[in-house]
Amino acid sequence: MDRKGIGSRLRTVRDHEGLTQQELAERIGCTRSFIAYVEIGRSAPSAGMLAGLERLGYSGFWLLTGQGSMKSACDPVPLSVHDRPCSSLSRPFLTIELPPDVSAGDTILVRIDRRDHPLALIGKIIYTLPRK
Repeated sequence: MDRKGIGSRLRTVRDHEGLTQQELAERIGCTRSFIAYVEIGRSAPSAGMLAGLERLGYSGFWLLTGQGSMKSACDPVPLSVHDRPCSSLSRPFLTIELPPDVSAGDTILVRIDRRDHPLALIGKIIYTLPRK
């Protein structure tokens, strides 16, 4: 395990979020000193740290290996989005056609680019596909 590479990638995540070590620690549920130890390569990330980073939308696989996308869990997947007109009485509705490499349990980010769609106020939706 390349601990220095992991530490560098953790620093990249922290910089990307604009957080101090203490702020990141509070968000993912660990201590500031543990963040510091991982960043300098003295400790390997724990399962809890990886889970906390995943909750923030960062790929644990990328953190450990440097492969793939830093935010692969929440990178927009290529989607074909069809919607039907919404009245003020109906709930907004989207039908999403997913690519074949997305499966049950995956988390995706759907961006709503149409400004006239009622969900445009949200801008994006993070959705975890239900497991069957």
